[in-house]
Amino acid sequence: MSDRTSTRRRFGRVFARSWPSGRTTWSAQWSDPVARRRLTRHFDTERDAEEFLDELRIRMHDDGYVPPRTHAGASRAARGVTSDLNEDVIKGARAPIDAARATFRPAPQAGGPAARRTPGASPPLVEYARQLVDRRLRASLARGTIGLYEANLRALSGFFGPRDDRPAVRLCDVTASSFLDYRAWRRGVRNVPNARRSVEPSLRTVSAATVNRDQQFLSRVLAEAVLDGLIPANPIAGLRKLKEPRHSRGVFRKADVRTMIRKAPWRFRGLVAAAVFTGARKCELTRLRWQDIDFGRGKIALFRQKTGSSDSLDLHPELHAELDRLRARQRKTGLPAGPGDHVFLSRRNRPYQSVKSSMRITLARAGLAGRADLTFHSFRHTFATYFLERAGAVTDLQQQLGHADLSTTQIYAKALSERRREAVMGMNFGT
Repeated sequence: MSDRTSTRRRFGRVFARSWPSGRTTWSAQWSDPVARRRLTRHFDTERDAEEFLDELRIRMHDDGYVPPRTHAGASRAARGVTSDLNEDVIKGARAPIDAARATFRPAPQAGGPAARRTPGASPPLVEYARQLVDRRLRASLARGTIGLYEANLRALSGFFGPRDDRPAVRLCDVTASSFLDYRAWRRGVRNVPNARRSVEPSLRTVSAATVNRDQQFLSRVLAEAVLDGLIPANPIAGLRKLKEPRHSRGVFRKADVRTMIRKAPWRFRGLVAAAVFTGARKCELTRLRWQDIDFGRGKIALFRQKTGSSDSLDLHPELHAELDRLRARQRKTGLPAGPGDHVFLSRRNRPYQSVKSSMRITLARAGLAGRADLTFHSFRHTFATYFLERAGAVTDLQQQLGHADLSTTQIYAKALSERRREAVMGMNFGT
């Protein structure tokens, strides 16, 4: 077992661990003010570890923090080993967990696995997952992430919920083999309910990426159940995911970038320019308020929700001009444009929730309709590509994009090296 990369944050740190089996896990480590020591919890993905630390940070800020149970603590409890914390700390930390377990007292089936393993303490998987999302995760995660989790939960409910005269599957009955059965069932579900025969076969069923997102969500639910003392271990931890086909990263040409900004609807134009000249994520830009932009100093204060940190980006002169025009038009049309108001408003005069419609209109106006590889996120890829083409440092790009892991940023450098190789190998001087 060896540590790989480590990402320090303003609260805690996240680092990867490689195991002799080839498995890689991600650990979240933080200083616990109650236990007065560093605690660590392990997750299957970096994103789960980052979101866990974000949730803890919010709890501390709201004075609702209690020491979460760690995997080491769960193992000690299973062996009957007493923690070195004093009884008041243990009682305070366990109170929310005991209250949650008190709500799960279903009568176990006679002779069933639940009765043999953890009588009266193992709730149905779907019921536990739904309460986990509503009570523990919804307050600290982005709306988009919660929407994805709810979609994962609906899919899992179709298999692990009551089905064909079979009762709902309980947490203690979930195994790696039962998830493999779910995966085979899920891959057979039609993604387009009324798909015609003319529809491409690969579009009729759920993709491997969708099934992998279901696995990631279920693994997080089971990890939380371990920490709540409902099951002894996560049965699908380390289970290999399906291989996903690699899609090309859409990048705009420089001429297309200028056309996209010029052809975009006036409400959307500033958002396009901000994405092009900052490389920020859509969720980071749509939450911007006018008070976050310092026109005098030429800085943009950006909150990185994905990593739970803040950053200060340089305000490009062209973006400065676009934002000036946007604010002037908002004031002229009577839209709110005060310091505390959102910068980018949709045609419903609310902050953008989705930009698909505006993006589709802009692509059509720019003559790029039908390019499936071009999305709003392509502006971020475009920024990164041209940043490196101008000999920008990869570490500087990592900070600009807000990547927690340098290896994520290096993907752009690898793509750029491949483009350079193609250009060199394609040269022909007629010799």
